[in-house]
Amino acid sequence: MTAARTETPPIRTDPPAAAPRMRDRAVRLAPSILPGVMMLVIGLIGADRAVLSWDEVATADVARRSAAQIWHLSHTVDGVFAPYYLAMHLWTSVVGTTVLDLRLPSIMALAGELGLRLFNPATGLVASMPPDLPG
Repeated sequence: MTAARTETPPIRTDPPAAAPRMRDRAVRLAPSILPGVMMLVIGLIGADRAVLSWDEVATADVARRSAAQIWHLSHTVDGVFAPYYLAMHLWTSVVGTTVLDLRLPSIMALAGELGLRLFNPATGLVASMPPDLPG
């Protein structure tokens, strides 16, 4: 019987080509980011107007409840909205409950969906990132 021979891989002396690949990827994605950013900007225009619609008022009311209360509500009235209400409960506990805070997740979702449908999942993800809003 012969022993198995193990070979050591050769040592690389050339520098990694990660930087040019990242630059090429950024150049390729640059045109696709514009629609998502435009959707985000357009969605934010007037997003802080003071009047909430009836469904936004319902969301604000439910988001202020505890998770247990939202779970109970899902068994009595709005079962299909339970995941959304729980997500909004978490969102508002971290971000706040201003008019813009309540509308921002929907605006980000629309920007992400636009990027996803027009281009690819990576573009949708980048477009749905929250903007750095002053506050």
